[in-house]
Amino acid sequence: MLVFQVLGEQLSVAATRTILSRLVENFWGRLPPPAELLAADAQTLRDSGVSARKGATLRAIAERFVDRRLSDEVLAGMSDDEVEAALTEVPGVGPWTAHGFLLIALDRPDVFLLGDLALRRGQAGVRLRPRTNRTGDGLAGRSSTSRVVRNHPEEVSRCLVCERSHVRKVSQRVLELALGAL
Repeated sequence: MLVFQVLGEQLSVAATRTILSRLVENFWGRLPPPAELLAADAQTLRDSGVSARKGATLRAIAERFVDRRLSDEVLAGMSDDEVEAALTEVPGVGPWTAHGFLLIALDRPDVFLLGDLALRRGQAGVRLRPRTNRTGDGLAGRSSTSRVVRNHPEEVSRCLVCERSHVRKVSQRVLELALGAL
């Protein structure tokens, strides 16, 4: 999952999927395990569409998995803040990548991708309506443990009800986790 997050930085989902599929093709139909990624020629990554910078980031992550500084099990057992700290120690991994990993790979409900380019682009000119839950009392009754709603009300309110389908698709998962199913 970290591969998808790193590749997806500042790219559209379609571009990320294209690069990912090329990477899979160049590694015999599967994502390379960390040791294979480290052993691979840099040109193999470039032939897949991976930039030199993202290739270096992927190699740094792979190195940490090979030497066991990171593992799926260790990351899953960490708090959100610990995961973010561990991942952002890797050169080329920032908060967006760490938050995306927490949200999608670890299914952590209290994470929001602040500053996500697709969400920002989609918000431009989108008509928003106030959203209420089924009892009509706004956000009351939703997850009271959600730091997202408490800490980022403006970002959440901008995305609550979007009229453009592409924004809805991009933001649906974030909103489902933050506020419950739309």
